[in-house]
Amino acid sequence: MKPAEKPQAQSASTAEPAPESESDRVGREIDRTARVLERARRSVTRSKSSRAQRLLASALDFQSDAGAAYKDHQYARAERLTDAARNYAYRATRMVGPPREDPEYVEHVLQRTDDALDRANDVLKNGAERWAWDQHEELKRSQKDAWKRFKDGDAKQAYKRTLAVRDGVLKLLGKLENLPVPRATAEKAMSGAQVAFQQTSKELGPKPNAEAARFVRLANDYLAKARESFSRKNYRSALLQAKVVERQLERAVDVGRPRG
Repeated sequence: MKPAEKPQAQSASTAEPAPESESDRVGREIDRTARVLERARRSVTRSKSSRAQRLLASALDFQSDAGAAYKDHQYARAERLTDAARNYAYRATRMVGPPREDPEYVEHVLQRTDDALDRANDVLKNGAERWAWDQHEELKRSQKDAWKRFKDGDAKQAYKRTLAVRDGVLKLLGKLENLPVPRATAEKAMSGAQVAFQQTSKELGPKPNAEAARFVRLANDYLAKARESFSRKNYRSALLQAKVVERQLERAVDVGRPRG
């Protein structure tokens, strides 16, 4: 009887990739901050806001110090400094630009789209056909691209793309009328809508303008409908209405967040 062959050693081409060195990781963060700073510089220059210019100047100082620390192989210090530079750049951008150009806000929007994709996945697991899974995968790829643009410093394009993904998720869910929506999925969506209300309140402040207030009222109406649907165990409607709540609140921030 022929003896079993010994397993071949794993080839170099299929070997696990080497872990990223601290030098490479911190260098990548410094490069990321440089892209954020360049976009912030353009926004602040156009605005002529002296407060934003001071914040940007601080950001540039931190980034310069980060570069010096990196050259001296002080990687932990370099990372702290470039993080500080990025945060100051975000504050400057927030002061002069619309919400869709504010990285901190756009990150919340991206996370809501991630949640929408997760909730759609919950529904698909109840027996979706291949075409529905294919659409979901395509939307996930588009969302991955939105995150990449965000990490590359292009918050505006990331915002635009992630909202397109969210709209695609809602359309997909609308086509899946034959699939049940789990109670837990609707609960998670409604919880996300409540968090969005809290974030929106912080963004708009105590006295939003009339247009923003109109969108907030619409969001409240949809949240009430979501709660009613949930109480009637119509979890599909509760899920969809909760996601509409988030979009109405994002529209409120888009037209009503104070600047300066």
